Amino acid sequence: TLSGIGVHSGAPVTLTFQPAEAGTGVLFHRQHADGSVTELKAVSSQVGATDLSTVLGFSPAHSVATIEHVMAALYAMGIDNVIVEVDSAEMPIMDGSSRMFIDAIEQVGTKSLGVKRRYIRVV
Repeated sequence: TLSGIGVHSGAPVTLTFQPAEAGTGVLFHRQHADGSVTELKAVSSQVGATDLSTVLGFSPAHSVATIEHVMAALYAMGIDNVIVEVDSAEMPIMDGSSRMFIDAIEQVGTKSLGVKRRYIRVV
């Protein structure tokens, strides 16, 4: 769990990485004050905007923004199945890099799901 502020909004935000089953992919769960959750899968068809940051979702009330450093940390750590719980519309900026996200993941460790990965080959 990490806490910080959104770089564009200045709003406080808490982010938690939760384990996920094989085949889940990267899911963002935006937790709202009323207890409801918006689930957004990190896939290109869910990208609603790219002005100043990458936004998943098409409605301000049901989106998450500035996911780049979180996604970079997950890629660097070889994580492709995870639930990212966040209580704000934007990821925390932390130190402006993915380092603090990587450090948080390294502190708790990762686990192989024992499933063969599928790759797309670009030629």
